[in-house]
Amino acid sequence: MEDEYKQPYRDRGDGETLARMYGALERYDAICARVDDFLKKEGLRDNTIVIYLVDNGLCKQTAEVFSAGLRGHKRAYYEGAHRVPFFIRWPDGGWSGGKDFGQLTEGQDVFPTLLDACGIKHPENLEVTGKSLAPLFDGKPMPELDDRILFVSFGDWVQTKNADGVLEGGRTGPEFGQAAVMWREWRLVNDTELYNLETDLGQTKNLIDSEPKIAAKLKSAYREWWNKLQPDKREMVHIPIGLDSEPVLLDVSSWDGVWVDFSNAIRQAMRANGPWMIEVAEDGEYRFDLRRWPEELGLPMTSPAPAGEWPYVPGKAMPITKVRVEIQGQTVERDVAENNHVIPVTLKLEKGKTRLNTAFLDDKDKVLSGIYYVDVTRVK
Repeated sequence: MEDEYKQPYRDRGDGETLARMYGALERYDAICARVDDFLKKEGLRDNTIVIYLVDNGLCKQTAEVFSAGLRGHKRAYYEGAHRVPFFIRWPDGGWSGGKDFGQLTEGQDVFPTLLDACGIKHPENLEVTGKSLAPLFDGKPMPELDDRILFVSFGDWVQTKNADGVLEGGRTGPEFGQAAVMWREWRLVNDTELYNLETDLGQTKNLIDSEPKIAAKLKSAYREWWNKLQPDKREMVHIPIGLDSEPVLLDVSSWDGVWVDFSNAIRQAMRANGPWMIEVAEDGEYRFDLRRWPEELGLPMTSPAPAGEWPYVPGKAMPITKVRVEIQGQTVERDVAENNHVIPVTLKLEKGKTRLNTAFLDDKDKVLSGIYYVDVTRVK
């Protein structure tokens, strides 16, 4: 991030963490302004649907600074973890500013809303769980939203180290009861806590015992919803490869069962391994380009990476001497020379769902970790 955004907050004594946080917000504002300026310049502003939203509620650092009175942060089931801003604008469609809607909505509503806005027929063979909000934005009432019940639930990660000290695990999905159930001003949390946001936005007073009828209603709705998920709550979405000749870029964030969402883990030579769940679109030959570092860095597999701008730490070297790929009953190993930044492996694959397992090995054939980056291309 450029110093021009951070320095004013450093100068007023906010400290480095806050300076970076506030600077990031200013930078995002500037990016939004650039997008808006481009739309104006190209004559597209009035007939372009612009949406601004985020993927989850507060991060821990943000919650410690300002939470707007909400409890919790990312990966919790309280309001601060999943309540997010959602702004939408489409002047030519009559979706202009100055309107605020208080009914419960969710991310799944975006898809059917855009279908209606663009005059696209809803696919008959696709189950859509969200509701189109186009009538609401058109100024029409949607009383069906008033009694809507929504659910927030996400998978847990069970991770253990094997005998070689490599982190492995399995994505179990949520256990029963791990959820937030939302209805009007009421929130049932983890099946044991009940809060009224109108009188207790910070969710400090558990009313589970004093409001038995409300609790029973939300518990019943949750059980009905949960039963619909069974037995497929563990089903992974497979990543398609071979739909065209373009490479599919796989990285550790898509491993099944191991939680990795920050590049410092790779920089620090994290000892972890998990499979990619993939779906081969067509029979054919596929090339797997195996990397320790992203292609843009151009670094050999065994080399460390230089320190980046905060918070990116210096990268550690890894004593990699071999790579291994396992898929559809095939196991292939290749030697790694000191200057190799990528090792290509080409295999014949059959159409269908499968698992891709990989490994970096040392000179004793001991697994160091899974391969961090794999680019997959159908070549024939």
